[in-house]
Amino acid sequence: MRREPVGHPGLVWGMKHPDQPSRQEIRAQKLSTEASNCLAIAVRDSSTDFVAQLIDEAIRLAARARELRAADRPLPATGRHATPERLDRLRGEGSA
Repeated sequence: MRREPVGHPGLVWGMKHPDQPSRQEIRAQKLSTEASNCLAIAVRDSSTDFVAQLIDEAIRLAARARELRAADRPLPATGRHATPERLDRLRGEGSA
C-alpha cells in the first residue's frame, strides 16, 4: 500500500516535489555562488598572480554551472535532456 505524505495528496514517499530544483540545478547554484565569491575576493586583493588565479577559477566554475543548467533543461519539442554532446551535434560542431 502506498502512503502519501500528509498535506500532499498524489505524492508518494521518496518522490520529489514538482517545484523542488533538481540536484544539477542545486549544484549549478553552488558553483555560481563560488564563482561570485572568487571574484569578490579578487577585487579586494592586490596580488596580481593570485587575482589571475581567482579569475581563472571563477571562469571555470561559471562555465561548469552553465553546463549543468543546460544539461538539466529538456530540449525544445523533444523532451530529451541536453547533454554537451547533443548540443554540439545540434550546433553542427560535433564529429560525424
